[in-house]
Amino acid sequence: MLRWLLVGLLLGGVSCSPQALPAVPTLKILTYNVLQHPIQVGKRVPALLALCKTCDPDVLAFQEVTPWFRELLLREDWVKNYVPSDLSAPGGLLILSKYPMKASFYRALPGRLGRGVMVATLSVGGRDLRVATTHLESHLEDGPIRSAQLDLIFPLLEGMDSALLMGDFNFGDGEEPDTAHLDRRYQDLWKVLRPEDPGFTWNIERSPIDLPPLFGPRL
Repeated sequence: MLRWLLVGLLLGGVSCSPQALPAVPTLKILTYNVLQHPIQVGKRVPALLALCKTCDPDVLAFQEVTPWFRELLLREDWVKNYVPSDLSAPGGLLILSKYPMKASFYRALPGRLGRGVMVATLSVGGRDLRVATTHLESHLEDGPIRSAQLDLIFPLLEGMDSALLMGDFNFGDGEEPDTAHLDRRYQDLWKVLRPEDPGFTWNIERSPIDLPPLFGPRL
């Protein structure tokens, strides 16, 4: 069983052995937290949707999807090439796949912010690929909550030929207790594909989006 882990924003080609995914030598995947707040929508959303179209990934995972973003997304012609996960599920999580989706389900996670995980089973090259996306608890001091959330997520990915977990984890490399609760069988794809790149995606000190009062003084 191949196991992959993606955190934050990543577009990458995953080279797989013929025994793992015989008909698909490369799988292109993208994950993105789209930000639920309708701030600077006219600038950032068209840019994000254009990025998704240009990258043309096989599998997309979004976090913080709200009705207004989902409406804009589903207007895009390129989205017709994808099968969506359960659009009625709560939690702001969405998976889009070019490959057949056998099933998808949502599970609520413990915590104060109402977070969850969306899980989909894809048929890829004659094998089952379990794909999940999540948005873990946000606050810096919430490591114990994120740890409990991870402990519930990884068992949901068992029993498949391969598995992929992606999303917004809200903790960095080596941070504890969070890191200790990552399943050691999983590979961090960012480190595998771009070992020299730290992979920072959002400069919270300079971004015009991440300013009070939107997120408050905790930042």
